[in-house]
Amino acid sequence: MGALNPIKAQSSAVIRVSGFSSPRNPAPLSGFIPSDLYEEDYAETLRNSLLTSSNFGSEGIVKCTIDLKPFVNTISAGSLVSGGRRVVDVFFAGMIRNSLSLGEVDELVAFIQAGGVVYISGDGESAASGVRYNTLFSTLSISDSFPNELIDFHPSGSSSDPIDTQVTDGPFGSVEPIHHSYFNPINTSSLQSVAYGFEELDFIGFSIDPDLQGVETDGEIGLLQSDYFRTILAEGSFGSGYLSVSGLPFYLWEGAENNQKYFLNLFALGCKVEEGKQLNVPLF
Repeated sequence: MGALNPIKAQSSAVIRVSGFSSPRNPAPLSGFIPSDLYEEDYAETLRNSLLTSSNFGSEGIVKCTIDLKPFVNTISAGSLVSGGRRVVDVFFAGMIRNSLSLGEVDELVAFIQAGGVVYISGDGESAASGVRYNTLFSTLSISDSFPNELIDFHPSGSSSDPIDTQVTDGPFGSVEPIHHSYFNPINTSSLQSVAYGFEELDFIGFSIDPDLQGVETDGEIGLLQSDYFRTILAEGSFGSGYLSVSGLPFYLWEGAENNQKYFLNLFALGCKVEEGKQLNVPLF
């Protein structure tokens, strides 16, 4: 754990949060509408944790309150950055049902370059879902990508132990393996691979043996080479901005403490009192 930034707020500081709402994101942090895919608001646990004063607030672990601004189905020019300054601090995009427009990509890139925090994800349901974000990577001039793939050899398990980053070792504690199900793998280049999927499998009696190469026998599952050590979580800094990318929306796992802890730490990066300066967030 690094030292805390010595900057202190002279008045109540706020983390302004927006993102995609339903139906663009069928399971948004805010703005949920029931659908055939998600009948319940599984993001409620995370949302309530963000709005809990002992977590975020003048007496909380992070000395900023969370202000949920309107969540949207499209990003318009100037909605995230206006006159070179952020309109919000965190854009929680999550998974999306249709690709970003060129205008949306340009606004997201400008937002990240202005110090914004962005979270995007695949949906873990279809191979093509993560691909919808590839124009964001290319516009950031990085060669990372979501390939047109879905890792779906087992219904649920946990990731590898995440490496230490600003988010995985943050004010809410260190994040241990993340619980997950099917996911869209991330091919990393400039982004840092933080964890790979299915280090462990759920259900007693199942284990992974990569030498079996696709054969299941005696409770052991052999992974195809294309399924093994695939990145499920990646991160990158862009100046004072930050991008978090996951292969599925793992914030929806209500009882998974490490999943929730990851996102509390991520939102803490938005606690800023001036451009490029963070308040009570560990520096590494």
